[in-house]
Amino acid sequence: MNKPAIIFSAFLSAIVLTIIGGVVYTVRGAEPDPVIQAAPAVAVEQAFAIDPGLEQELLAREAAYQELIAQANTRLAEQQAEVVAQVSTPTAVVLQITAGEAAVFASNHLGQTRIYSVESVDFNGKVVYKVTFSTGDIVYVSPYGDIVSVELASREPDPQPQSVARSAPSGGGEQEHEGGDDD
Repeated sequence: MNKPAIIFSAFLSAIVLTIIGGVVYTVRGAEPDPVIQAAPAVAVEQAFAIDPGLEQELLAREAAYQELIAQANTRLAEQQAEVVAQVSTPTAVVLQITAGEAAVFASNHLGQTRIYSVESVDFNGKVVYKVTFSTGDIVYVSPYGDIVSVELASREPDPQPQSVARSAPSGGGEQEHEGGDDD
């Protein structure tokens, strides 16, 4: 056998043994701990003699303490009931979209696919996505996917050379030209 195969075999064996050891440790650790029994309280009460005045003060403090615990438990129960009511009441979940999703919404709205850029901008005091197309058209999309505004770029007709043919003045004064009507 070659040396790399032996090293790989040893490494794989070490991993397998580590996993098996972890499983055994987990299984053995899952056994319950032995129960430790408390010593009877009677022996402690017999060992100490308490002053009756001190005992009354301790009982009063214990009663006040139990009252505070009862009040705290009541407040906790009320707060838990409010939380349960809030959780069980369905609320409208509004998802915010990513810049890529805003580009898809704008592309679908205009029917164009050549997107130049997408950026987050302030539009009338609100943060929106500004989707700019290669045609110069701009679509503003809210973070919730609504189209806020559309700015279409002005479409200039392609400049084509126009040849103007002038005829000799024939008294009519009309000129002939190509490229369209004069309306």
